[in-house]
Amino acid sequence: MLNIIPATGSIGAECFLLLSENGAFLADTGYAFSAEATVQNIARALGARSLDLILLTHSHYDHVGGLPAMKRAWPGAEAVAHHYAKEVFARPGAKRVMRSLDADAAHKCGERAAREAYTEAFAVDRTVGEGDVLRAGGASICVMEMPGHTKCSVSYYFQEEDLLVLSETAGVMLKTGEVIPAFIVSYDATLEAIARAEAMAPRRMLVSHSGELRGGAVTEYLRAARAATQTAAELVLTEHARGKDFEAICAAYTEKFYIGSCREYQPPEAFLLNTRAMIARLIAQTETRL
Repeated sequence: MLNIIPATGSIGAECFLLLSENGAFLADTGYAFSAEATVQNIARALGARSLDLILLTHSHYDHVGGLPAMKRAWPGAEAVAHHYAKEVFARPGAKRVMRSLDADAAHKCGERAAREAYTEAFAVDRTVGEGDVLRAGGASICVMEMPGHTKCSVSYYFQEEDLLVLSETAGVMLKTGEVIPAFIVSYDATLEAIARAEAMAPRRMLVSHSGELRGGAVTEYLRAARAATQTAAELVLTEHARGKDFEAICAAYTEKFYIGSCREYQPPEAFLLNTRAMIARLIAQTETRL
């Protein structure tokens, strides 16, 4: 059985070690500025063992910043991501944005910005897409494209365990159980991703930033994710129909969803960057259909 061990070096950039008798897998890598602490957490859990795969769910800085440190610590581990994530990693402009956001997160946490980040080791070893199956450490891992949060968002399904490592597309669950929507690039694709996870009804689910859910908690999370996504879209489109300008819509959305533990871990700069992109795309996609 795969044991799921939180490995994050800093709140807000959660990553998880999935450990069985024969395999060791890391789901995301966390921030760059706290990567060494993450390495130490993983090393304590692994002991003399190594990692088989580093499974990246998408290309955002809080999920991939620690990649170079992980690859230095375990050079035999393959970094796996969607092919579009590899393209993002190759863009100097994208890396500049990630470096800046990582520094903002470090400041919010009272830490120093990473001295070394997004170097040559910031690279994908194996690209994957819908239907690919990874075999390592005695596990068969099916790749599922779930765009909506990003174009490169993927989930990983461990067949033998009936465990779905779910992309952030479905949304981020707060400590209270509320879900913050995360459909930056596509509202429709996000609802499709949630429906797909609901149809699978996995026994176990690893939710981005939150941790493992089992049984009925899986169903409840997905129901809450769908409701939050629909509520967010209704808020944006209602305010737009009322003639509110873009900044006013962003303010209304922020008041509704930048709450609770989301405020604790996500810098306002990152939240606003995502919010602006989401609102602009949602309005554009809706008007295209009219």
